[in-house]
Amino acid sequence: MTVLLYLSALSLAVLAAAHSYLGERFVIGPLFRLPGLPSLFGSTRYMQQILRLAWHVTSLAWLGLACIVVMLAYPPASSRAIAAAIGVTAFASLLSVFVFTRGKHVAAWVLFLIVSVVMLYYYAGT
Repeated sequence: MTVLLYLSALSLAVLAAAHSYLGERFVIGPLFRLPGLPSLFGSTRYMQQILRLAWHVTSLAWLGLACIVVMLAYPPASSRAIAAAIGVTAFASLLSVFVFTRGKHVAAWVLFLIVSVVMLYYYAGT
């Protein structure tokens, strides 16, 4: 069973990498070269930043899930370890918001901040 869990985690990691790379190359890049991309809050550039963010945060979530699958290979998977994986994933997502939107997407980074602080607090306190 351990080998199957590792295979699943590896599959999620490969999926995340392929999703980000191939998505940039064949979906996001070509989409942004099309004329007439709608604007968001009056800015086409902001729309591009949000779409890129959403695309890559999906890949980050899959990497966080892969970490949790690896933890399942070492039963019992501790709630502290799972909280740490969620906290780190949320923190990486928070950083992505700042990179892709230059901090303008306040709702996203505040919510990711709450999740990362609570999960890392749980990790440290239990």
